[in-house]
Amino acid sequence: NYFLLAFLLAIGFWFNSPGKVAIGCIILIAIVALVFLLLRQYSGHQMRNKPNWIVLGAALLLLILILNYLGDVLYFAFSLGVPLLVVLLHASFRKRNLKNKLSGQAELVGIKSTPMGALLNELGMLHSNFD
Repeated sequence: NYFLLAFLLAIGFWFNSPGKVAIGCIILIAIVALVFLLLRQYSGHQMRNKPNWIVLGAALLLLILILNYLGDVLYFAFSLGVPLLVVLLHASFRKRNLKNKLSGQAELVGIKSTPMGALLNELGMLHSNFD
């Protein structure tokens, strides 16, 4: 249910402004690619001895793009962050009633199993395995 809620909220953001989401995504991918290139290709000693003007130009161009399209980058970040925030807030503030608590205890004893309980049991991550 949480995955569906997060997916629907993200799709709502993306259908509301697909251009903003696309531009923000492209700019964030460019940022990650540039940082990866810098970290992988150059160490601090190499960068001091041999400046690479292409990387410097790409970084300046990327900075200009970020400043130009800051709203789009923030919209993309919010389109990913807001669904996660809603799911986390819902999970932390929901009220658990007696039926849910008894169902959880029955699952721990092994009387009843939900699909998530079966998956956690196969992965060895059930609460009873940690005792």
